[in-house]
Amino acid sequence: ALPAAEEWRQAVNVAQVALFYETEVGKALLTAVRQQQTVLRECNFTLSLPIAMLGTFFLGKEPEEMTEIAPLLETWQLLPEQWSTEQIFLQGAIDLAFHTEAGWVLVDYKSGWNAGLSDVVLLQKYGRQLQIYRYAIQQTLQEEVQAAYLYFTQNQRIVQVF
Repeated sequence: ALPAAEEWRQAVNVAQVALFYETEVGKALLTAVRQQQTVLRECNFTLSLPIAMLGTFFLGKEPEEMTEIAPLLETWQLLPEQWSTEQIFLQGAIDLAFHTEAGWVLVDYKSGWNAGLSDVVLLQKYGRQLQIYRYAIQQTLQEEVQAAYLYFTQNQRIVQVF
């Protein structure tokens, strides 16, 4: 068997990784490191989320506008008056979060190909995920998240989520 470091070298395209640090987001990360700001990598989280927040994340609607997921909540045998009191648990892993003077910045790495897909399509596909990460950081650290980005490693494309 190969040593772990050698396996890593064979699995990772170091030149491709280095290209990230040439982007504005990568340069901001390097600045944060030089300023000894907090950098979180592969940060696992578990959080309790009021069911009423599902509408915000998954439908882009405020909790009081959740009629579209009412049938789902009914299958869970939850009445509308329970939506604000019942909780679900979410688990995830934030690829990269770093602190700047303006607040936290989130980066989610994507290895899939995205050629021909507009930013709008990519935001529809992945935007909710970053909104949940934002909520997790803000709830856990009680600090603002000022920006979030998708970084596609195959072609070094960056899409700003917010």
